Amino acid sequence: MHHSTQFAKYILGEGRYAPFPEIIEFYTGIDRRREDAVMQITSDLRSMNTAFLERTGIAEGFEPWQRAQWVPSEPSVEALLREVTETASDSTLPVAVKEAIADQSYDRAKPYRQELAKFINDSSLRKMMSAVKGAARALRNSDHVDPKLKMALMEEVVCCWRRICQIIAVLSPLLVEHRRAYFEGIAFHLDESFDLAKTDEARFGQVLSAIPGNIALWYQDDIFSRKMGALFSRYTEAHRGTLNESLILLVMATQRSPGWEEEIDSFIERSKKNSFYLSQLFSRLFSELRTSITNERTRQQLRRLAAKAVAKHQGSKHLSSKVIERTAKDLDKSVDRG
Repeated sequence: MHHSTQFAKYILGEGRYAPFPEIIEFYTGIDRRREDAVMQITSDLRSMNTAFLERTGIAEGFEPWQRAQWVPSEPSVEALLREVTETASDSTLPVAVKEAIADQSYDRAKPYRQELAKFINDSSLRKMMSAVKGAARALRNSDHVDPKLKMALMEEVVCCWRRICQIIAVLSPLLVEHRRAYFEGIAFHLDESFDLAKTDEARFGQVLSAIPGNIALWYQDDIFSRKMGALFSRYTEAHRGTLNESLILLVMATQRSPGWEEEIDSFIERSKKNSFYLSQLFSRLFSELRTSITNERTRQQLRRLAAKAVAKHQGSKHLSSKVIERTAKDLDKSVDRG
């Protein structure tokens, strides 16, 4: 591709690169200034995002996590379940799938997976999930590309992550019922470590809350580079209070690009008590504190931020170093218990 403009145009044309993220990774990594690839992939992802919304009928603003809570009440979970069910009802999901989601008396032996498989293929989700891997790798390799082009690509990459979160949220009642939703080329399932609660509402709350963190984990290795810190910071500043911001903060908490501590600290400061996104970030910070292999300085950063998130959730009006340290000592006991 680097030596043949004609071949590069062929691979980049009509989304032929989508199944082969390694090719895009190699091409963009040659001199890290492949603006042709960045512009083409950005355009393709934008079209996929638009087509997906049109095909599925899911609203752009569908984001139930904004109304979720760190410690949810039963009525709040019921409200979220209604929102997801109504979104499924308003979508263009096959009738059999809608019935499986909405009607508890639905015949569970009645097949819906074949219809769902066709819907997923027609809606381009499978192609999007593959293309966004190559797109993220192109983004991390584009050190010398115009910053405006890089930001445009990042907008579309994270937007794709958002779409995947949205469709899994709509399908979450099926995951609660069956622990899996399989269709051609894609399989979402709850593994054995996922200990479901006793009631339908509580199980739904567990599944819904697990979605953003899992999507961030799926794609974080594709997008991460230590040189991405400044771009991440600009992105989160432009998307405050959204699922998009939360996804990038989860990546930053795990991969810890330069500036990660300041960005997360700022997020905790402006978060509300009982915020779901705050709980997601705390869980990731605490997991990293317990399991990541890192130096003592980073461990103390993780410890302080995790403690600060808990203190904020507990309603501390003044997040002083004294309050944070007291909370951190309580977290230390949990870490010691393994």
